[in-house]
Amino acid sequence: MTIEQPNVAPVVFPEGISGVEQVLIDDASQAFSVSIPSGNEIKIEIDKSYILFFLSDDCKINFELQDPAAIEVMNCGSLMMFSYPYAQSEINIHPETDCTLHVLAISIGKLHSLFGSDFGADRESLNIFMSSFKMKKYFTNKPIHPEVSVIFYQIFNHPFSNAQQKLYLQGKVMEIISYFIMKTEVKSKLEIQCPFVNDHLEMEKIKASRDIVVGDLQQPPSIRDLARAVGTNEYKLKIGFKSMYGTSVHAYLSEYRMQKARQLLEIKGMNIKEIAHRIGYANPSHFIAAYKKKFGITPKKQLKHTV
Repeated sequence: MTIEQPNVAPVVFPEGISGVEQVLIDDASQAFSVSIPSGNEIKIEIDKSYILFFLSDDCKINFELQDPAAIEVMNCGSLMMFSYPYAQSEINIHPETDCTLHVLAISIGKLHSLFGSDFGADRESLNIFMSSFKMKKYFTNKPIHPEVSVIFYQIFNHPFSNAQQKLYLQGKVMEIISYFIMKTEVKSKLEIQCPFVNDHLEMEKIKASRDIVVGDLQQPPSIRDLARAVGTNEYKLKIGFKSMYGTSVHAYLSEYRMQKARQLLEIKGMNIKEIAHRIGYANPSHFIAAYKKKFGITPKKQLKHTV
C-alpha cells in the first residue's frame, strides 16, 4: 500500500516566536514544543491534511478556531485532538498562565495506514469524500494520566539517533494515538453497558470525582466525602467509577500517583523526598517501595538513568 504524503508544513507558528522546538518523526508526522508566556496569544496555521494532538500539563489553554468559529478549553492534563480536513485553518491559542504546549501532527493518510486502512492515501478520493461529509465537532478532549506527558517528553529527550531514532519516535506516536483511541472506545462501550454511566448527570458526577481525586494527591478525600462532594451516594460512585475508568477509586489514585512520580522524575528532575511529599506519601521509603513495585526500578536509579 502506498500512502501519498502531503509535502507541506503541518503547523506554521508566528514569525519571531521563540522557544519552538521541532522533531521530525517521519515524512508524515512531526512533533512541536512551544513555550508561551502568560498573557500572550499566538495564532497558528494548520494544514487540512493533518490531524493534531495537543497537550499541556502545566496550564489551562483556550483554543479559538477562526473559520468556522469554534471555541474549546483544554484543561491542564488533557490530551486534545483537532481535525478540520476541509480547508487550511487558523487557531488562536490563549494560555491562562506560562505554559509549554506540546503538539503532535500526523497526516490523515499516515494515521489510517497505522491501522491497516488506505483511507486518505489518495488525495482526490479523500477530497471527494470530504465534500459530501460534514463534521460536527473539530475538537475532542480527553483527560489523561501523567504517563502521556512522559511520552511527549521522551519524544524531545532520548538517546537514539539515525534508524533507532526513527523507530523509537514512531513507537511513541503509536503510544499516544493508542492511548487516545482506547479512552474513546472504553467510554463509548461503558455508556452503553453501565446504567449509571449512561445517565448523563451521573457521568458528570463521576468525572468530577476523578478530577477531585487527582487534584489533591496529598490529602485525597474518603469515598464518603467524595460522594458527598459530587452529589451522589457511595454505591453509585464505586460502581460508576469502576465502570467508567476500569478500576476502583483507590487503585486509580495509586496508579495516578506512580505515573505522576515518574513524570516528576523524568521531566522535572525533582528529588525523591520532594516527589514523595508532592504525591501524598508521608514516608519516602513507602514511596520508594511502591515505585519499585510498579516500575521494577527505584526512583533513585530512574533519576540517574534519566540524567
